[in-house]
Amino acid sequence: MRITQFFDAMLEKLDKNRHKGGWHNCTNAYLKKRLYRELSELLEAVKNGSGEEIRKEAADVANFAFFIADVNENNKTKPEEHRR
Repeated sequence: MRITQFFDAMLEKLDKNRHKGGWHNCTNAYLKKRLYRELSELLEAVKNGSGEEIRKEAADVANFAFFIADVNENNKTKPEEHRR
């Protein structure tokens, strides 16, 4: 797999979930909880899934790691300032 294919998988997941309204107002606690859930799904896919399923779950993990980095960049938001 090329990095561009993985990036495309990340964008596909973002587009699929666009209706949820984004991550900018999420708390760190919420984002961490979701990251751990997505990591669990990735590990399950590695154990039992296909390459396609693994790529999709890995894209979810990468997206949530990005959300955490983005929300905390330059202290854009306080950890518990906004709820989701």
